[in-house]
Amino acid sequence: MKKTILSVGWGAELRAEILDKVESLNSGEINFFHIVETGPRSKCVNPTAPENIHFVSVPNFPQVSHEDRRFLEKLEVEGIPTIRSMIAGDPYLRYLDSELALGYASMLAKTILKIIEDKKPLIVLASNDRLISSIALAVAYKTKTQFVAMAFTVIPDNRAWFIERMTPNSLISLKLGSNQGISVEETRKTLSGFYQKLTKPAAYVAPRSMMSAFFEGFMLFGNKLKRYVSAKHEGDSRFGTFSFWQAASNRGRRLLNRASLIGLDMVTTPPKDKFAYYPMHMSPESMVDTWAVFHQNQLGLLKQIALALPLDMKLVVKLHFSDPDSYSAHELSALTKITGVLIASPDADARTFLESASLVFGITGTSCLEAALLGKPTIIFADTPYLEFPNNVRAKLPDELFTQIREMLRRSPPSQEEIEKAFVRYANRYLPGRVNDWNIPLCTADVEKYNRCFKELVNHVLKEKSKSP
Repeated sequence: MKKTILSVGWGAELRAEILDKVESLNSGEINFFHIVETGPRSKCVNPTAPENIHFVSVPNFPQVSHEDRRFLEKLEVEGIPTIRSMIAGDPYLRYLDSELALGYASMLAKTILKIIEDKKPLIVLASNDRLISSIALAVAYKTKTQFVAMAFTVIPDNRAWFIERMTPNSLISLKLGSNQGISVEETRKTLSGFYQKLTKPAAYVAPRSMMSAFFEGFMLFGNKLKRYVSAKHEGDSRFGTFSFWQAASNRGRRLLNRASLIGLDMVTTPPKDKFAYYPMHMSPESMVDTWAVFHQNQLGLLKQIALALPLDMKLVVKLHFSDPDSYSAHELSALTKITGVLIASPDADARTFLESASLVFGITGTSCLEAALLGKPTIIFADTPYLEFPNNVRAKLPDELFTQIREMLRRSPPSQEEIEKAFVRYANRYLPGRVNDWNIPLCTADVEKYNRCFKELVNHVLKEKSKSP
């Protein structure tokens, strides 16, 4: 009996490199069907298109009727993001007219619903960003179909599994085999590499000069123009990419922000006084926009944190090395007007601030994991798997934050043994996988690991279904 998995929002390269190869390894036991978004100009829809792909050609001006609104309203249930939050969490829709965004959401939701009713998939597999993933979750929930998206570890960088909601801590429960858990040797090697500063998660580093930033913007614009002329790329509708005007506007705003930062007084080393540390998250980025949409306004969140801190503590806000120009000097200066708030340069060594901080704040970022491995008391504003660690807690309401901060500062640091046990528990919520960097080609061993992940997933869903009345 074939088990169909419906993929939604996966790009052509990842479908070919992962899903198609997993399907070929399963001798017909698992098959994939794909929903692919295209623009009205796309040339990828043709008579020879594979039978396992449904191309959704999105018009530039989809209409939203009264019935469409009622349909979307019925998708808003407990545990599912609201339609407004889906739109706000989408890097492209947030700039468009709300009626167009609602028309797009309705069209996608109805398409996904029809495919689920026709194909009756066992699982809906989405990506981790854009409205298309969140709307797939809502429709899957409505049809009582198992929804999943892939999740990866950063430290270690070789484990993967599935979440069942748009939050990184909603990992499906695992029962690991004897050879699937992280070994004592790998645990010690991974932690040793971290403590010796040998482990550095792969990440994009933004240009450091105005000239290089301008050149990068010019290259990106050129690439966008090439894609538009060829019209071969999937997802090239106005809902899956910026218009030329919006792209130019965003790039221009960032260049102006970069220029303004030249005159901003930023620290490069930790202050000698006691301080709390908040590393800025990238924006836009799915780790906040999708996983923690209510914390998108990081400047507003930082003001809450600063107002809740005891007077004897400073707050260091470090700009992200991949995203230093999301905010202007004027916006950041509004923060520094609050007593004790300092801005740290994106070029400064983040590890030195983590090691010197008395308290760390974060939303979903890797810094929360790094702080946990250092035993630092850490207050986290979103639902993340880093809450597994003994000195990490979920943030309380704003008017309770001061009391929570004082309680965290009084805590004794966890022992190294407690940290290691927590790290093993955290790592063993995932199966062996590979680094989440698609610039690195997948090898045969990588595909085999993904294959094991999908087989375990299918077996889990089938067992759960057998328990249902």
